[in-house]
Amino acid sequence: GGAGRGHMAALRAAGGAVEAWNRGANGALGVFGAAVASGHVAMGGEFTQVAGASHQGFAQFSGVP
Repeated sequence: GGAGRGHMAALRAAGGAVEAWNRGANGALGVFGAAVASGHVAMGGEFTQVAGASHQGFAQFSGVP
């Protein structure tokens, strides 16, 4: 069992448990890479939507776990 994550997931640094954070990207291939710094995450890949909003291959979020 498990919950779908739509090409991206947040993992807890200690132990690797999957966090509830779920933004979900569409597209056949989804996210290719991500970078995390100072409470922000940036991701790029083959997608046109993340979390239901238009993002053409790049998205950035703040307040991530």
